[in-house]
Amino acid sequence: MAIQEPTATGEASETITVADITKERSSGERILIWLLRRWWALAFAAVGSALVGEVGSIGSTLFAEVANGQPLALPAGQSGPVAAFFMRYPVLAYSAVAVVAVLTVAAFFADRAEQTRLAHLATRAEEAARQERRRETRDTAQQVLQEFFAQQKAARQLATEGDEGDDDGGGQRRTLVLPPRPSLVLGRDTELARIATAITTPGVAAVSLRGLGGVGKSTLLLETLYRQSEAKAFPNGIIWLSCQELVEDDCDTQLYEAAGFALGLGEVAKAEGAANKAAALRAGLAGRRILIGLDNVEQPMPLDAVVATLTARGANGLGPTLLITTRVAWNDVAGLSEIDLDTLPTEEGFALLKRLVERSGKAISPDDAPAARAIIEAIGALPLAIELVAPRVARRAEPLAALATRLREEGVQLKGRTRGIERTFDLTYEQLTPAEQGGFAALAVLSGATFSQEAALAVMTARIGDAATPQVLLDLADLSLLRENQQPDGPPRYQLHPLVRQFARERLREAGAESEAAVELAAARHYRALVHRREARRTDTENQLDLEYPNVLGALTWAYQRMRSVSDPEMGKALAQIVADTAGDLKNFVRDRGYWTDGRRVLRWGAEADDRLGNRSRESAMLAALAFIVRQQGDLDEAERYYRQALEIARARKDRMGEAARTHNLGTLALMRGDPTRARALYEEALSARRAIGDEGGMSATLRSLGAVAAEGGDYDLARRYLRESLDLKKVQGISRGRTYTELGSVLVRDPQGDRQQARNLLETALQIARQHQLKNDEARALEWLGALELEEGHVDTARAHWEAALKLYQTLGASAAQGTRARLSRLAEAPVQVAAGPRR
Repeated sequence: MAIQEPTATGEASETITVADITKERSSGERILIWLLRRWWALAFAAVGSALVGEVGSIGSTLFAEVANGQPLALPAGQSGPVAAFFMRYPVLAYSAVAVVAVLTVAAFFADRAEQTRLAHLATRAEEAARQERRRETRDTAQQVLQEFFAQQKAARQLATEGDEGDDDGGGQRRTLVLPPRPSLVLGRDTELARIATAITTPGVAAVSLRGLGGVGKSTLLLETLYRQSEAKAFPNGIIWLSCQELVEDDCDTQLYEAAGFALGLGEVAKAEGAANKAAALRAGLAGRRILIGLDNVEQPMPLDAVVATLTARGANGLGPTLLITTRVAWNDVAGLSEIDLDTLPTEEGFALLKRLVERSGKAISPDDAPAARAIIEAIGALPLAIELVAPRVARRAEPLAALATRLREEGVQLKGRTRGIERTFDLTYEQLTPAEQGGFAALAVLSGATFSQEAALAVMTARIGDAATPQVLLDLADLSLLRENQQPDGPPRYQLHPLVRQFARERLREAGAESEAAVELAAARHYRALVHRREARRTDTENQLDLEYPNVLGALTWAYQRMRSVSDPEMGKALAQIVADTAGDLKNFVRDRGYWTDGRRVLRWGAEADDRLGNRSRESAMLAALAFIVRQQGDLDEAERYYRQALEIARARKDRMGEAARTHNLGTLALMRGDPTRARALYEEALSARRAIGDEGGMSATLRSLGAVAAEGGDYDLARRYLRESLDLKKVQGISRGRTYTELGSVLVRDPQGDRQQARNLLETALQIARQHQLKNDEARALEWLGALELEEGHVDTARAHWEAALKLYQTLGASAAQGTRARLSRLAEAPVQVAAGPRR
């Protein structure tokens, strides 16, 4: 291995190899070094042998005297050869001793010098090897850095534009809250144990809880989710999804989108069509231990495809576990294990009835116990039926024995279908006052899993007028027709069991089509006002809209369908206004939440409604927002069609601001298509129009985009001029300023002559602004460029940390940049040491 040592000028000069350390020497050199290293040992051996000889000579003389019987005494002058030599040649002897001493000392220091030389050579070799490793790391870092610059250019990833409809949302993960935990679960310990065993058994990916309506499937599902959450058996999370709110014609698409949003997989929203969304969802789920609760799965759900998608396995063999509730036998779904749920045993049903009655402050006496058991048998021991009959038992509206006899004589025992439930509904409904009956029926139009008191009062007022009061809701809850769910940080919300909602809808239809339409219209008006308040405030009311969104979408769907079918022009206009207003105020919400399938439908409805109303300005904005969603899903041709429609409307209305905005949008499309020349021309046209009308916010966005185009072309001076002009605009503050900081910082990083410290300051400030406004895409871009800056300066570990943080954000957003960031991190894993990269050559 040859290693070049850098000179003072940085160029390689001398080459040191391993042979320099173990260099071959001549025979004479080796003998000399051997003698020098071992002279002291040779001298010691010579002196030692002489002394041994001396002692041996004296010892032999003494031995001879003893052997001959002579007294021990050395003869005068008797000495050994060494003593004799010193006595005869003293000068020569002492000179020899001095030479031996000098040579010994010389040999000692020569040996030390040789060892020092060899140690120095070894150190130089080790340092040379380290330099080579650093050079290899530096080369890898430089390659990764160049790849990053190339990917930024290829992806055309500009900072988010400031035009209406162009803020890059798509998948902000919300804080998911499970529905309230069941307050009472009796007689189901065996079933809960079976479910827990099934979902935690290796190799089991999906489990179905199948049973009649009202048997308690949803209760067992929720109780299982809460128990598994407490046990921390699924480290990557637990989510709950309801199929009750899905539209039948594309229920799988909506389900995938909802799951992607719940899990923070924005790529699912950006994919178009069920197949592409399923593929994106499988990629995000594979290898993650997640428990997914899917409630109320019915036909026509393509459950085989849903199970395959939601239980995708990774290379490690791990993946989510799916737990569903259904009334349908899905015999042809691969990998689905079924647990059949039966009604409660009579005694368990009786225990449940006793507990429910005790909650109201009453009790079932021993004398009434036989009649109470008879009631349980008459209604089939279904938990929902028991819950509904409990208030009647508590009130003692009639003797329990008489109630049991009436239920039994009317033949409502459970036979195939749950006629026990139906009769229990009838009996409970009969206890209501006319006002309560009307109010209860009106609640059927609220299609979400839960609804607010405000929404309930709005629809009840349309049916029963001033009789609609919160007390009516409390009375319905007391009779178990309505469930009240207390919220930890807000007013209570209410819930209708799907079977109860179906019963209420039947009662509403009995009132006539006109009455039903009036209630639906009240719901549509209420939710239009709710969405408008949210859009006007843009505060934490977004969380409220998360809860109400299924109700909003249901009301909007009714209004749109009614708008297209109604014959009354005035009603048609009123409905068009509701559709247009609601869709217009929803456009930011569906985009930010990643509800892009819904968004495309809602925005098309809004554009159609505005066209009917002649509201061309808002129609243009709708088309632009629709184009953005389509663009993010990769259909650039359709996006251009919508942008051009919006541009034609703006020109026809002489809307110069709208015309400039749409021209800017078309420039972005050109850049995404890889045509920077066309993009620059369109941006300059937009900039000229915005200068003319004094639109500083629009000017800032266009200047930022022009700066990005110039930087990608390598003209860093021009890029800086554009971006500094953007920052000089007085109205450029907050989010827009942060994005310009990121763009200018990226220019300084790419420019070999750029001020690195200034780049760092700009990017860190941009990062703070992004975090302050909770803009994940902006935060990820700032982190990416900070990572590039750290990598260029040789701080590999710091760069890796920044890019890992950016990757997490991109994965949450579902941004396509995640793939490139992941690839760069894999390359950096090959760089084991920190290096000082120095200026980029």
